[in-house]
Amino acid sequence: MSFFQLEQAFALLLLAGTALFAALKGGPAERFGVGLIVAAWIAAVIANEISRSMLMAPVLSFLILDGLVTVGFLVIAVRYSSLWLGGAMICQAVSFGAHAMRLSDDSATSRHGAYAYLAVTNVVGFLVLFILIGGTIATIARRRRADREKVEDRARIVKRPDWLTDVTPPTAGAL
Repeated sequence: MSFFQLEQAFALLLLAGTALFAALKGGPAERFGVGLIVAAWIAAVIANEISRSMLMAPVLSFLILDGLVTVGFLVIAVRYSSLWLGGAMICQAVSFGAHAMRLSDDSATSRHGAYAYLAVTNVVGFLVLFILIGGTIATIARRRRADREKVEDRARIVKRPDWLTDVTPPTAGAL
Protein backbone atom coordinates (compact mmCIF):
# COMPACT_ATOMS: atom_id res chain seq x y z
CA MET A 1 0.00 0.00 0.00
CA SER A 2 1.52 3.30 -1.07
CA PHE A 3 1.54 6.50 0.95
CA PHE A 4 -1.10 8.11 -1.26
CA GLN A 5 -3.48 5.19 -0.82
CA LEU A 6 -2.89 5.28 2.93
CA GLU A 7 -3.50 9.03 3.01
CA GLN A 8 -6.73 8.62 1.03
CA ALA A 9 -7.94 5.89 3.36
CA PHE A 10 -7.16 8.03 6.40
CA ALA A 11 -8.92 11.02 4.84
CA LEU A 12 -11.98 8.94 4.02
CA LEU A 13 -12.16 7.54 7.56
CA LEU A 14 -11.75 11.01 9.04
CA LEU A 15 -14.45 12.38 6.74
CA ALA A 16 -16.86 9.56 7.64
CA GLY A 17 -16.17 9.95 11.36
CA THR A 18 -16.58 13.72 11.20
CA ALA A 19 -19.79 13.43 9.20
CA LEU A 20 -21.25 10.91 11.63
CA PHE A 21 -20.20 12.94 14.69
CA ALA A 22 -21.58 16.20 13.30
CA ALA A 23 -24.81 14.58 12.10
CA LEU A 24 -25.52 12.94 15.44
CA LYS A 25 -24.24 15.54 17.93
CA GLY A 26 -24.04 18.83 16.00
CA GLY A 27 -26.54 21.55 15.38
CA PRO A 28 -27.94 22.64 12.03
CA ALA A 29 -24.84 24.68 11.16
CA GLU A 30 -22.59 21.66 11.69
CA ARG A 31 -24.89 19.40 9.71
CA PHE A 32 -25.00 21.81 6.77
CA GLY A 33 -21.23 22.33 6.96
CA VAL A 34 -20.39 18.65 6.97
CA GLY A 35 -22.98 18.01 4.25
CA LEU A 36 -21.28 20.65 2.15
CA ILE A 37 -17.87 19.05 2.67
CA VAL A 38 -19.14 15.54 1.91
CA ALA A 39 -20.83 16.77 -1.28
CA ALA A 40 -17.65 18.61 -2.27
CA TRP A 41 -15.46 15.54 -1.73
CA ILE A 42 -17.82 13.38 -3.78
CA ALA A 43 -17.89 16.01 -6.52
CA ALA A 44 -14.07 16.23 -6.43
CA VAL A 45 -13.73 12.48 -6.94
CA ILE A 46 -16.17 12.60 -9.86
CA ALA A 47 -14.44 15.64 -11.39
CA ASN A 48 -11.05 13.99 -11.02
CA GLU A 49 -12.22 10.82 -12.78
CA ILE A 50 -13.90 12.75 -15.60
CA SER A 51 -10.97 15.07 -16.29
CA ARG A 52 -8.10 12.69 -15.59
CA SER A 53 -6.82 12.72 -19.19
CA MET A 54 -6.78 16.52 -19.49
CA LEU A 55 -3.73 18.37 -18.16
CA MET A 56 -5.08 21.29 -16.08
CA ALA A 57 -8.79 20.42 -16.07
CA PRO A 58 -8.74 18.80 -12.60
CA VAL A 59 -7.20 21.94 -11.10
CA LEU A 60 -9.83 24.11 -12.78
CA SER A 61 -12.65 21.91 -11.54
CA PHE A 62 -11.17 21.91 -8.02
CA LEU A 63 -10.85 25.71 -8.19
CA ILE A 64 -14.54 26.05 -9.06
CA LEU A 65 -15.52 23.50 -6.43
CA ASP A 66 -13.50 25.18 -3.68
CA GLY A 67 -14.98 28.53 -4.67
CA LEU A 68 -18.49 27.11 -4.32
CA VAL A 69 -17.65 25.52 -0.96
CA THR A 70 -16.18 28.81 0.28
CA VAL A 71 -19.35 30.67 -0.69
CA GLY A 72 -21.42 27.90 0.91
CA PHE A 73 -19.52 28.27 4.18
CA LEU A 74 -20.03 32.04 3.99
CA VAL A 75 -23.79 31.60 3.60
CA ILE A 76 -23.97 29.12 6.49
CA ALA A 77 -21.72 31.30 8.70
CA VAL A 78 -23.92 34.36 8.11
CA ARG A 79 -27.15 32.39 8.57
CA TYR A 80 -26.12 30.76 11.85
CA SER A 81 -23.60 33.44 12.96
CA SER A 82 -21.05 30.75 13.66
CA LEU A 83 -17.44 31.75 14.27
CA TRP A 84 -16.01 28.31 13.49
CA LEU A 85 -17.60 28.38 10.04
CA GLY A 86 -15.69 31.58 9.39
CA GLY A 87 -12.48 29.63 10.09
CA ALA A 88 -13.55 26.85 7.75
CA MET A 89 -14.36 29.46 5.11
CA ILE A 90 -10.88 30.99 5.46
CA CYS A 91 -9.27 27.55 5.10
CA GLN A 92 -11.28 26.92 1.94
CA ALA A 93 -10.21 30.33 0.64
CA VAL A 94 -6.56 29.29 1.13
CA SER A 95 -7.24 26.15 -0.89
CA PHE A 96 -8.97 28.28 -3.53
CA GLY A 97 -5.86 30.47 -3.69
CA ALA A 98 -3.60 27.42 -4.05
CA HIS A 99 -5.66 26.22 -7.02
CA ALA A 100 -5.55 29.69 -8.57
CA MET A 101 -1.77 29.85 -8.18
CA ARG A 102 -1.44 26.42 -9.75
CA LEU A 103 -3.53 27.54 -12.73
CA SER A 104 -1.53 30.74 -13.15
CA ASP A 105 1.72 28.85 -13.82
CA ASP A 106 2.66 29.41 -17.44
CA SER A 107 5.05 26.49 -17.61
CA ALA A 108 5.12 23.04 -16.12
CA THR A 109 5.65 23.34 -12.38
CA SER A 110 8.66 21.64 -10.92
CA ARG A 111 8.23 18.59 -8.77
CA HIS A 112 8.80 20.71 -5.67
CA GLY A 113 5.97 23.08 -6.63
CA ALA A 114 3.60 20.19 -7.27
CA TYR A 115 4.38 18.68 -3.88
CA ALA A 116 3.84 22.04 -2.17
CA TYR A 117 0.50 22.42 -3.97
CA LEU A 118 -0.62 18.94 -2.88
CA ALA A 119 0.55 19.54 0.68
CA VAL A 120 -1.35 22.83 0.96
CA THR A 121 -4.58 21.42 -0.44
CA ASN A 122 -4.40 18.27 1.73
CA VAL A 123 -3.53 20.14 4.92
CA VAL A 124 -6.37 22.60 4.31
CA GLY A 125 -8.78 19.71 3.76
CA PHE A 126 -7.80 18.15 7.07
CA LEU A 127 -7.99 21.52 8.83
CA VAL A 128 -11.56 22.00 7.65
CA LEU A 129 -12.50 18.60 9.06
CA PHE A 130 -10.83 19.41 12.39
CA ILE A 131 -12.66 22.74 12.48
CA LEU A 132 -15.94 20.90 11.90
CA ILE A 133 -15.11 18.58 14.81
CA GLY A 134 -14.28 21.58 17.00
CA GLY A 135 -17.52 23.31 16.01
CA THR A 136 -19.50 20.20 16.94
CA ILE A 137 -17.76 20.01 20.32
CA ALA A 138 -18.53 23.70 20.90
CA THR A 139 -22.19 23.06 20.08
CA ILE A 140 -22.31 20.18 22.57
CA ALA A 141 -20.78 22.40 25.26
CA ARG A 142 -23.22 25.23 24.46
CA ARG A 143 -26.18 22.82 24.77
CA ARG A 144 -24.94 21.51 28.11
CA ARG A 145 -24.44 25.04 29.43
CA ALA A 146 -27.94 26.03 28.29
CA ASP A 147 -29.44 22.93 29.94
CA ARG A 148 -27.58 23.67 33.18
CA GLU A 149 -28.75 27.30 33.16
CA LYS A 150 -32.31 26.15 32.47
CA VAL A 151 -32.22 23.88 35.53
CA GLU A 152 -30.74 26.67 37.66
CA ASP A 153 -33.41 29.13 36.49
CA ARG A 154 -36.12 26.60 37.26
CA ALA A 155 -34.67 26.11 40.74
CA ARG A 156 -34.84 29.89 41.35
CA ILE A 157 -38.45 30.08 40.24
CA VAL A 158 -39.74 27.27 42.44
CA LYS A 159 -41.25 28.69 45.64
CA ARG A 160 -40.13 26.92 48.75
CA PRO A 161 -42.60 26.29 51.57
CA ASP A 162 -42.44 28.72 54.50
CA TRP A 163 -41.56 26.02 56.97
CA LEU A 164 -38.37 25.34 54.97
CA THR A 165 -37.29 28.96 54.91
CA ASP A 166 -38.45 29.98 58.43
CA VAL A 167 -35.42 30.69 60.60
CA THR A 168 -37.18 30.45 63.97
CA PRO A 169 -37.24 26.98 65.42
CA PRO A 170 -40.73 25.50 65.86
CA THR A 171 -40.25 25.16 69.64
CA ALA A 172 -39.21 28.79 70.17
CA GLY A 173 -42.65 30.01 71.40
CA ALA A 174 -43.44 26.93 73.51
CA LEU A 175 -41.58 28.07 76.60
